[in-house]
Amino acid sequence: MNAKVENSIRLTNHPKTEKESNRSPGGKSIVFMSNRGVGNWDIYKMDAAGQNVVRLTDDPAKDDRASWSLDGTKIVYTTPAQPLKLVMLDLAQK
Repeated sequence: MNAKVENSIRLTNHPKTEKESNRSPGGKSIVFMSNRGVGNWDIYKMDAAGQNVVRLTDDPAKDDRASWSLDGTKIVYTTPAQPLKLVMLDLAQK
């Protein structure tokens, strides 16, 4: 059996889809995208234990590909505005 799968721990338990997770530089938080809201894709953050889930974006467009700044204080993500936008979100504001 694949050791990566064998040692995996499920962090979320939601009936909607969650994907494209990315751990913060310090390892304390994870950002991911989910359609758990009203069906559109938004960016969420949770602690490394899978608790304290917070929706960071609330946009009718698909927000995805979240990535952390090197210091862990901001995330960047894409949204399919015309043209495609790269957005930086300051987590101190959330």
